[in-house]
Amino acid sequence: MFANQNKSIFKRIKVTDILITRRCGAVLNKNLVYLIIILCFSISMTKLNGSEFTGYPLILDIITTSDWTKVNLENTKFYYLDDSLMLYTQNNVINLGILSIEKKSYDSSLVCARYKFCLSQELPKVIKFVIEKGAIGETKVVLHTNAETLAIFTTTEMNRIFTVNRNTIKNIAISSFQLKPKTKKIQPMVLSFYFPWYDKNWVEGDRQLVAHKPLMGFYNSSDAQILCKHIVMAKNTGIDGFIVSWWGKNSFIDSNLIKMLPICESLGFKFSLYLETTRSLEDLRNNLNYIETTYTRSSSFIKVGTQPVLFIFSRLLEQVPSDSLLSLSPKFALINYGYSYSNLRNFSGFHKYLPPGTDIVSIKQNYLFASQIARQKNKLMAATVMPGYDARRIGNSRNYIDRKNGEFYNAIWKTALASNPDWILITSFNEWFEGTEIEPSKEFGDYYLNLTGKYVKLFRENKR
Repeated sequence: MFANQNKSIFKRIKVTDILITRRCGAVLNKNLVYLIIILCFSISMTKLNGSEFTGYPLILDIITTSDWTKVNLENTKFYYLDDSLMLYTQNNVINLGILSIEKKSYDSSLVCARYKFCLSQELPKVIKFVIEKGAIGETKVVLHTNAETLAIFTTTEMNRIFTVNRNTIKNIAISSFQLKPKTKKIQPMVLSFYFPWYDKNWVEGDRQLVAHKPLMGFYNSSDAQILCKHIVMAKNTGIDGFIVSWWGKNSFIDSNLIKMLPICESLGFKFSLYLETTRSLEDLRNNLNYIETTYTRSSSFIKVGTQPVLFIFSRLLEQVPSDSLLSLSPKFALINYGYSYSNLRNFSGFHKYLPPGTDIVSIKQNYLFASQIARQKNKLMAATVMPGYDARRIGNSRNYIDRKNGEFYNAIWKTALASNPDWILITSFNEWFEGTEIEPSKEFGDYYLNLTGKYVKLFRENKR
């Protein structure tokens, strides 16, 4: 239900106001299953290999008091054009995705986002809109053009299907959109998130805090031999470099990264930094200056063109406005967090640390559209792969993803490759607390490292 303070506001919002104001057989061959998924999903996706997309330009507004909402078009192709946040409270952090909206806080504040897209000319008789949302609040979805309202859907249910007859759409004037090839030269790379933060933090008292045990035992990240072994291991697998979790100048991680620097240079291994947090704008300014003078002049630091690359974690965007972040880092190529059109404005590309969901079909949708958006804007798109997720030993059981003996990792690699990303990001080489590691373990041996090597080869073959 709506919070009382939002009821009257929600009732007053009309489409005209929005226009102004603004997440067969019993046994089947696995490869056949993946093929079926890809073929079925292609019904709702835009083909990217043509020169233009022709169809019906539409606007979709999501007006919600739920903590998250996403809309899927089940049975028709569309071409994604734009997204923007129209209405929100200043103290709430909002993440936009492909026809989706998510609040950082679990509350019933009113939020409105606008999405522009073009429906294919090849319309089914009935177009299905699937609205999924969180357990709280209400969601209203308004489908319209610049001139008229076509449909309004309202629901408090967590999953609801609405339909629109194609005759409602057929009267709209058709438009064509050029599918421009990406002109920016981006070297294809496979990178892995790396965490040099281990010392005695593997256990708490008698309790082990990690789901699996490293094959090398509980190591200390300040040991240069351990750092070297990890780099050699990754390089022999075909991984081009590490995205190192970084928490500021003079931190434990920073001192370990300084030890990694000459090892990376001597082995021809790349690295970049994952900016996770800051205390203030002044702290961020000092850290960026430190990064520039300490790391970016290294031959191993990842660059796009001449610009050194930094990856931005979502937490940092909650601490400082994106405009302030951009103004402090004009020399860097910043890879923003989250797949949305708006997240590419003034950034060099986008990524996510975790894949966008656990359902392979949904992940595929997000990656294909992210690739399409990056192509439109001539920006970098990085797709994330992950073997599983198990943070139950540190109190997080909600996001558990079973590895299924490598089945999930196989599926998500194939999904990422299908989107033809510029870069593949692996979550992770050694995030043991969340159980996403591919580093050899006592439970799995080097199975996930070998599996990674197999798909890295496929990625490089696709990029020839």
